Order: sequence, then C-alpha cells, then structure tokens
Amino acid sequence: MILKNTSTFKSYGLMALIFFSFLSCEDDIREVTLYEKGTLEAKTSSTSINVGEVVSFENLSTKVQSLTWTFEGGNPATSFNPKVEVTYNQSGVYKTTLEVKYIDNQIEKEDYFVEVSPLAVEPQSPYGGSPKVTETKIQFEDFDFGGEGISYHDTEPENKGDAHYRFGHGVDIKTTLDEEGKYDVTSIQNGEWLEYSVFVETASVYDFNFRLLADDSGSSIKIQDVNGGTVTDLGSTGLIESTDSAYKTIKAENITLSAGQHVIRILFSGNGIDANYFEIINTVYVPPVQKFGIYTENTDLIGSVNVQLEVNNQFAINTITDNPYEGSKALSFTIDGTADWAMASIIPDSPIDISSYATYNVALKSTSNGTILIRLQSGGGQKAILTFDAASEPYGFKRDGNWHFLSIPIADFVAKNPAINLNAITELLVFRSSPDDVRNANNYNFYLDNFYLSK
Repeated sequence: MILKNTSTFKSYGLMALIFFSFLSCEDDIREVTLYEKGTLEAKTSSTSINVGEVVSFENLSTKVQSLTWTFEGGNPATSFNPKVEVTYNQSGVYKTTLEVKYIDNQIEKEDYFVEVSPLAVEPQSPYGGSPKVTETKIQFEDFDFGGEGISYHDTEPENKGDAHYRFGHGVDIKTTLDEEGKYDVTSIQNGEWLEYSVFVETASVYDFNFRLLADDSGSSIKIQDVNGGTVTDLGSTGLIESTDSAYKTIKAENITLSAGQHVIRILFSGNGIDANYFEIINTVYVPPVQKFGIYTENTDLIGSVNVQLEVNNQFAINTITDNPYEGSKALSFTIDGTADWAMASIIPDSPIDISSYATYNVALKSTSNGTILIRLQSGGGQKAILTFDAASEPYGFKRDGNWHFLSIPIADFVAKNPAINLNAITELLVFRSSPDDVRNANNYNFYLDNFYLSK
C-alpha cells in the first residue's frame, strides 16, 4: 500500500533546465538551473492488523536529507531508518507520523493511521499501564483494555464516533464539546457499561462526580465493584434529568470503598448520554498518609530531605511559577540542543533510607515524543531504571502538555534491579535521555512538581 502526500510541498527537488535566448545577442545563451518540488511518499504493508502483528513501513520520498518516524502505540516508538518494522501490542487506532527534511533544509510531515483489532480475548488491564487514582479526573474513553464483554459492553461492534481514538474497540467516542477534556463516550445505550481499574489509597466514603450531557430525562448510572465473577452494587445517581444541551456534574453520593485496587464498572440505564469524565472524591476526613517530601509544597508531610539539583549534561534546571501542579512553583528541565543526550539529578545531601516507603509519587508534564528514563540509585552505584516512552504512556504519563500525577510502586524499581539498596539511596531521581538523539525529539523539555514518597 502506497501512502502519498497530496498537499502542497514546501521544498524543491528534481532538476529542470530552461534556456533563455536574448534577442539582442543570439549567441548569448545561458543555462539556468531550477529545482522542482520533492515528494513525500511512504509504503506500508498493512493499515489493518490484529494485536501482536507487525507492520512494515518504508519511506519512498525523494531528495531526503534525514527523516523521522513516530509510531504511536508501536514498538519501536521512533525510528530514523528508511525502512522499519513495528509491532503493536494493544488494540486501537494509532497515528504514524513521517517527518522528512529535504536537501534544501525544508521540513514536511504527514500522518497515517493503523487500526489494530483486539484478539478474541484480551486479558483485562488498565489503559495507560497503571490503575486510575482517586481525586483525579478519569476520562470515560480511558476504560480498561480487554474488549467486548471483558472491560466494556457495547450493543453494537462499530465505533460510531468521530475521533481517532481506540477505534479497535466498539465503544463510540467523539470529540467533546465540553470546556474540558478531549473526547466523550457517546451514543450510550441502555445496559452498556465500562470498567476502570482504580487504586484507592485510603478506605473511606466517596462521591462519584460524573461530567455528562444528557439529552433525555430518565437515564441513570449505577456504580459497581467487579471482583472476579462477582458484581456488587455500590450506589447510583438516581434518575438524571435532561441537562438542556449543557454539560453538568451529576453525583452518586456516599459510596464506601476499601483501600487497594478495584475494578469499577459504570453501568448505564436509558439512552441519550454523552460522558466526558468522572471523579472519585473522598468526602470524609481521613488521617494523612505518611509522606516523605523531596520537592513539594504539600504541608501534609511526616518528614523531608534537603536535596541538590545537579546538571550532568545539557539539561538546564529552573524554577517556574507559571501553572505549577501545586503550590506556587515547579521545576523545569530544558535542553538547548548542544548535545545528543541530556541528564540531570535530584540528590540528597547524604544517603537516605526509603525502605519503609511503598510509593514514589511525582507530577510530570511534557509535550515531547522522546523517551525519558527515570533512575533511582543507591550506594555502590546500583541503578534501577524505568523507561517512559510517549506511546505507551506508562503510569498515565501522557505527553499532552498537562500535569499528570504518577504513583509508582517502589517495588517496580526493585524489580528492575533487585540489588538496589533502599536503605542508602544516593540519587532520588535522575532524568536521563534514552540512547536516541534528543535533538530529533520535539520539545525535549520536562516539568516536575509535588515529588514525595508515601507509605
């Protein structure tokens, strides 16, 4: 299959010769060289595959100085080779971007899409790699992986929405008309449901706040807890009145949740709802979870540590006050393009013992499609490294320019290197670029706030 760009090109390619004859001197003939437009063209082995299959991409563009492939949802996530094979391990519709730099330094890009169909049975798992957490906006379109009858039920198999988002599933998704969020789950029919893996840090009583557009009166939403084959009703919104073409927040109140991970099913009755997002809000006072502050203005702390910010290569670290995650300031890690790699560290004044803490918490934001590594290091140079690529959005770190709060089990670091000594941590966070050249990634800048450990 050939993928051609039919838009107006900005660059020039093939040589043409034009001869000008001047009447004043018939023998004075000059040869002038012009450049015609280059072509952006690619070939793919398929645009529709199943989970786990491979797609071959090949650049056929002319007059190319360099090129960059970006494969949303694919492995690898990026490539600079003319021909590359990409594996897709999750269902959905994923964007591929080919960016070409021509020999005259003009740059052009084009997007293509690959639809990845789910297997007949997919194991249920959180969308984005980690469970959703309470006190945050949970987008309705980010339901669990699993497929029809496992992580959702939709009455017809086709995605009838207008958004290039999770088209491999039957849930209808469209661009939202609300002031917040990107997408709605739409065309919801009676008896349809969606499931979300949710981590509840503290056992308590919660309200579920649903951001909805209800065109008809008489619909309702039931909240259920799914544990294996057992489905337990937790509460309901009651009947929802029409919101007169305006999005409103509808509540389901006084729902008791135990601490730990849950699969929450949102069951709809009636028709005519567009669902944007929901929040799970703790409504009673709960004693604070024991926390250890590193870079945070949160006063709900048991202890804190003095740290030094160290630039190892190229990353410049600055304090910003514009739109922090919490408090009045945050940190920026930015590059100037002087090197092909970047690294910076947050280092305690002396080694610290974090062995009694369970979770590594940090708020991050970025628009970069580049891969970033986060490293925890102990005495003796033992390093535990987690990889954050843009396509798979590990722990919910989306590259959309918004803050995302990540709760990472410290056990995940230990799993990467069991020899790391949590009793003597010498580097609490090291931002390190991947082996790829950071100058080929867009906006390789990252922002950090509210960094602490919790038990």
